[in-house]
Amino acid sequence: MSILIGVLGAVLALCIIVIIHEFGHYWVARRCGIYVEQFAIGFGRPVYQRKMANGTQFRIGWLPLGGFVKMRGDDITEKSHTADSYNAKPVWQRMLVVLAGPAINFLLSFFIYIALFIVGIPSVKPIIANIPPNSIAANANLSAHDEIQQLA
Repeated sequence: MSILIGVLGAVLALCIIVIIHEFGHYWVARRCGIYVEQFAIGFGRPVYQRKMANGTQFRIGWLPLGGFVKMRGDDITEKSHTADSYNAKPVWQRMLVVLAGPAINFLLSFFIYIALFIVGIPSVKPIIANIPPNSIAANANLSAHDEIQQLA
């Protein structure tokens, strides 16, 4: 059962990372005036899909191992160079769109690290449970519930 929980936790963590990553690309592309045709999480046949008010098709695939953001004009073979296409934007805006995914993942890891630092992580303390009679620990005058501070 614990293996199943571990696998489900890993899949959930991967989904969250992918969603945050792809949202970074999507958000910056929209701020740069690029029309986003599709925002997809997962691959394969869609389990859920919906057309948003801004025209972007949002979809969730059945295999949650990645995702993508399809922008107008991001395919080199496309000849579309409308004002809202990816290829029509200056290089610095295209670089921002490309770097937004990794940058937001870096920010996510930074904030998770800060939260763990503030909240703390529970750890196991080396506390003696019981001491058998005539053992090395009994001869060293250790007693139950003593905490080991250091090893010599």
